Amino acid sequence: MTKASRQLSEDSKKVLHSTIGKRIECFRVIKDHEKTRPIGLVVVDFDDGSSIEIRNSEDLVPFFDGKEELNGFSCKEFDDRILERIPFDKNKVPTSTIKSIDLITDKIVVHSNKFEDYIIIIDAGIIINGDKHSYIFALDKVFFFEQILCSVDGNFEEMRPLGEVKKYWEMGDHIIDAEITRASEQI
Repeated sequence: MTKASRQLSEDSKKVLHSTIGKRIECFRVIKDHEKTRPIGLVVVDFDDGSSIEIRNSEDLVPFFDGKEELNGFSCKEFDDRILERIPFDKNKVPTSTIKSIDLITDKIVVHSNKFEDYIIIIDAGIIINGDKHSYIFALDKVFFFEQILCSVDGNFEEMRPLGEVKKYWEMGDHIIDAEITRASEQI
């Protein structure tokens, strides 16, 4: 079986965990040309003046008989020097003090009639749970698509339905079907 993984690093998990107890003030986003969804990077600002970035970027991973770019999340403390180069839209959000953080992981097994099965494990969502609100960040598509779906008090399953993910993975001449399981882990 070919296997690929796009999961948050331990360093990214530590950055997220360090926000527990802080109050979210706003999101800063780079919008796409249609001004509908953040592209690649969301900056979360906190009441103590600190900020983190949640980034959706591509890595090259094994894919059937070759390599493919696969999107996934990473998190780190935000470097304000980037503000000089990139214009951000500042979006006020309802404030809430962070109580916990959940990581949503999809495990996808793709069955092929031409290649050995392909397994991918991908952290598809980050849910920041506050005392009053929850903030959801979800991958939109898996390959070539750096948009981040964002919601306050939304529903992850509606933002990234398993049925849609399954249909996406079942495209291709040699694909028989795909099995998807979803798990949640508190970090």
